[in-house]
Amino acid sequence: MNEQPKTKKIKERLGAYLKLLREIDNETERLDRMELTGGNTGPNLTGMPRPKGTVSNPVSAFVLKKMELEERIAKLNADERRENAAIEAMLQHLDDPDERAVIRLRYFDRAEWDGINAALFGSRPDYIEKLDAYQRRTYRIHGRALLRLADILEASEVNDSKMV
Repeated sequence: MNEQPKTKKIKERLGAYLKLLREIDNETERLDRMELTGGNTGPNLTGMPRPKGTVSNPVSAFVLKKMELEERIAKLNADERRENAAIEAMLQHLDDPDERAVIRLRYFDRAEWDGINAALFGSRPDYIEKLDAYQRRTYRIHGRALLRLADILEASEVNDSKMV
């Protein structure tokens, strides 16, 4: 019997999506730093000969490295857009707008739980007094959304396997 929780696959998929977003952030930061420094490594003052087979022009090496990084970022962005569209398509099957909002805020916008809670219930007059109750409600909404998304993902996998 399968001992793994029903939501394992969808949690892994959403977690992988968050990692992809983080990778894009990191690579974009690398590119920004590279552009800031301009690849200016300074002159070779050691007087030591350069090894054979290397690019003798540091500007050419910098431009090549920058182009490779830009291509990598473009590929990562394309992967992110595809996965975002796939997750968004699954979200369209959720009936509860709060469930859709929690998933979008948590995974697309990378909001913290306090921010999600405030977005959902912050306009309520008793929000401050019942903050803990609203926080628990937010977690329950998230849990229900994961369960429903797990069902949607499972159904789509079954449909995909029937088409093959």
